[in-house]
Amino acid sequence: RDLWAEECLNMTRTGLVDGCFSDRAADTPCGAGAEYREGHLLVHQQVQRELGEGVLIANNAFNMPGVGSAMIEFFRADAGSIEALLGLARRGTRVFAHSHDGCDGGDPSHVLAAFLVAAGEHSYFGCSRAWSVQADPIEKVWLQEYDHSLGRPEGPADKDGTVYRRRFIHADGLTIVEFDTATHRGSISWARRGGPSGPRPPLPK
Repeated sequence: RDLWAEECLNMTRTGLVDGCFSDRAADTPCGAGAEYREGHLLVHQQVQRELGEGVLIANNAFNMPGVGSAMIEFFRADAGSIEALLGLARRGTRVFAHSHDGCDGGDPSHVLAAFLVAAGEHSYFGCSRAWSVQADPIEKVWLQEYDHSLGRPEGPADKDGTVYRRRFIHADGLTIVEFDTATHRGSISWARRGGPSGPRPPLPK
């Protein structure tokens, strides 16, 4: 445990990074039992205490007490992902919702709408096709939607049957988000000055 913890903590002491990512944090290896699980939890809690407000992201570990951040590794445009994000957001957990949907030239609006109806104050969305900057250079996976004005939500999403609706207020106007868990489809009407929505801005050069 000490070796694993020091690997993370030594990197943060350089000042170059402010936290660490713990992959497969919810897994129990073959043959491991209660002692492993207890130690596994303790080392995550130890690192989080040492980091203080720093970031320790536990991958797919949605109920790890004493750890402030979690990753939803495969966030999708569906009810299960929305419910997972809602639960984490209610507890004040920092969340990285990672998706593959829409990063290959497809329409990202459905999965992004699913994220926005559930996102909390410390929820973050990222989309990539693979797991390295070499495979996914930023100019290839940067979504135009990231450049829109969003603002703060008026409140939690309303739900009518299978449809979530949420509104965000910005100086540029009102953004309206809808997502239907029955069809797995969503829509985002983005804010713009003088009206409730507008065209997408160009990608950054």
